[in-house]
Amino acid sequence: MARAPAVEPAKDALQGRLLEAIGEAVMATTPDGTIIYWNKAAEDLYGWSREEALGENIMVVTPAPAMIEEAETIMALLTQGETWTGEFEVQRKDGSTFPALVTDSPVLDDDENLVAIIGVSRDLTETHRLTAYLKEAQEIAGLGIWEYEPASQTFWASKHKRKMLGLPTDEPATLEDVMTLIKPDDRERLEASLQDLMENPRDHRMQYTLQRPDGEERIIDTRIRVQTDPKRGLIIYGTSQDITSQVRTEETLREKAKQLSNAERVGNAGSWIWDIENDEATWSMGQYALLGIDPDDVQGLTYDVFLDHVHHDDRDRLKEVIQQALEKPGESPFTYDFRIVRPDGEIRWLQARAHVETNDAGQPNRVYGHDVDITETKRLENDLLKKQDLLDDVEKIAQAGYWGYDVETGVGEWSDGFYRLLGYTPGNPPEPTSQDYISRVHPEDLDEIEEDFQQALSNPSDEPVTDKHRILLPDGTTRWLEARYQVETENGEPHRIVGKSIDITEHRMLELELASKIRALERRNLQLGRITMASAHPLREAVRETSINLQRITKSAEDRMTPTEMESLDAANNAAKHFEFLLDAINQYLTLAEHLPSHEPVDLDAMLDRVLTELNEPIENTQATITRGTLPTIQTGDKNLHKVLHVLVNNALMYARDAPPKVHVDAKLDEDVWLISVEDEGIGIDPDYHERIFHPFIRLQTTKGAPGASIGLPMCRWIIEDLGGNIWLTSTPGEGSTFYFTLPVKPRDPLQGFGWISD
Repeated sequence: MARAPAVEPAKDALQGRLLEAIGEAVMATTPDGTIIYWNKAAEDLYGWSREEALGENIMVVTPAPAMIEEAETIMALLTQGETWTGEFEVQRKDGSTFPALVTDSPVLDDDENLVAIIGVSRDLTETHRLTAYLKEAQEIAGLGIWEYEPASQTFWASKHKRKMLGLPTDEPATLEDVMTLIKPDDRERLEASLQDLMENPRDHRMQYTLQRPDGEERIIDTRIRVQTDPKRGLIIYGTSQDITSQVRTEETLREKAKQLSNAERVGNAGSWIWDIENDEATWSMGQYALLGIDPDDVQGLTYDVFLDHVHHDDRDRLKEVIQQALEKPGESPFTYDFRIVRPDGEIRWLQARAHVETNDAGQPNRVYGHDVDITETKRLENDLLKKQDLLDDVEKIAQAGYWGYDVETGVGEWSDGFYRLLGYTPGNPPEPTSQDYISRVHPEDLDEIEEDFQQALSNPSDEPVTDKHRILLPDGTTRWLEARYQVETENGEPHRIVGKSIDITEHRMLELELASKIRALERRNLQLGRITMASAHPLREAVRETSINLQRITKSAEDRMTPTEMESLDAANNAAKHFEFLLDAINQYLTLAEHLPSHEPVDLDAMLDRVLTELNEPIENTQATITRGTLPTIQTGDKNLHKVLHVLVNNALMYARDAPPKVHVDAKLDEDVWLISVEDEGIGIDPDYHERIFHPFIRLQTTKGAPGASIGLPMCRWIIEDLGGNIWLTSTPGEGSTFYFTLPVKPRDPLQGFGWISD
């Protein structure tokens, strides 16, 4: 009870009480009933807003006829500073009524005068419902009734309650008797709940586990209600029910449901039941997921609801399958595949396996089913069919076939292409054997084939075996096959041979023809090389003798010749020298043709040092400046790269402009090749000649008179392309040229063609 000498302090006390009553419908009035406070919970309970209620009389806003009859009694208690509590039927703003538990507390000033009343209202609708439920529960077998009065520490339990606890039914039980049986953790929880209920009366429900005197554990569900009796004070009572079997059954069902749900989720599956007589269906969550449906979006599952989700092209066929199953229920379970269309338009394939259940009259009354999403399987099947068709087409085009044999039985499997390769009709014989294959092998190749097979079986390897042999077709035609096969093992023992065979008859004929032409070409080249080498020395001697004789004539008859005759004689001398250069160039070309690239590591930096040493004289004579970047060691090089650098640097010195030459050699890594460059500031080369200068004996107009036979750049191309690279240039006449060539970082494919063959 709060006291205040005046209204303002009374308001402070009022606010304090209001704060303590948060969550309940709280209102405050003056002694004459005028509302001065109305909280949010009061708004929710009575339907009147704060603005509507303030200033109105409490009996107008919350009319309660029974309370009017008790008004004098209530005011007498409040005036004496006592709190009043009672239950009335109270009316809301909308006219509806509800049972309310009303508690009025006085606010007095220092002179003991009543200055305000604080009222707290609680809706007892749910409490009344539970009371009715408890009364009804007393009549239901299996319920135990109990009551506890905290003030007197009195506990009472019905006979069935004591039986439930395993206590003697002919003796009274105490609260201590009950608490002793409850498991410690649950006991603490129950004691805490009872204490809380005494402090904050409300309905409550909880479960706990107890151990009977005989050691058996039981699970008890108890419903509790707290009520205040005018005479006895606070009373706690409730019902208890043994739910051990129910809980354990529910746990088992939940576990099985969880397992089913997990299985359906992992297996992309769903289950369903169709009650035929009532046309009602039940779907598992997995079934909803299969159809892409939210369970909340579907009301009243029927056969037609399901059909609505079936693809329209499959609907009639599905109905026919189900009808046949219903007509012959003894033949179930039955399986069928069909498509469904999800709400988002996605089409999925399902496979249903269902069982028809019949009633006592033998008539179908229920269908149990299990659906699995087989969309991926269908896709793989379609892909397999497409690949099979593609393989068949490829086998026809490539004249190839695939085969396999069981080592123990000799029975095999052949592709259609392999049947055709051996002159059989696809599928005949239906179970081909190794003997069916051997019968087609050419007699002259049979021993070698059988020897290779036996060796492969004796020493299984991860590396496939390759054989080339002939076969004889029924029409007498001989064909060449290349077989590539491997032995599969099981527990270390060979159990299966799988392979692929290709008709290489045309390729074999081309090989033989090419080999014949290569041998003829080799003989011709050998003869030509011998003739050239044999004639080179006599020709060089003849040229040298001619040159000597011309010099003698010039020396002896110089004073008797006319200028014209002297020019002719000089021209003859120059021609002889040039012819000698040509003979040397031809000899270098022949030597280069006989050389095979070594593809060995080459230090370009050291190689350039040797080239510059060799060119020391022209470098000094021209006062040339030679610079370089970082030059690598080429892993795929050859000693002939020395000739390439020599030619490119020497040309840069020879074809310089009037100023001292400047030459820069550099290299950089460009993905899988090294890019080497030789840059000069010489006379440059017209773009029309960028390709021609790599052809033998081609001289530019600007280079006529320069020494040499115009064989250097062609040899450079030969060497670079022989190593798997390319060579080219960029140039601007009058400004200089840059020659580039590439070399692979790794050795090239030995099957790659040689660039110089095309020249």
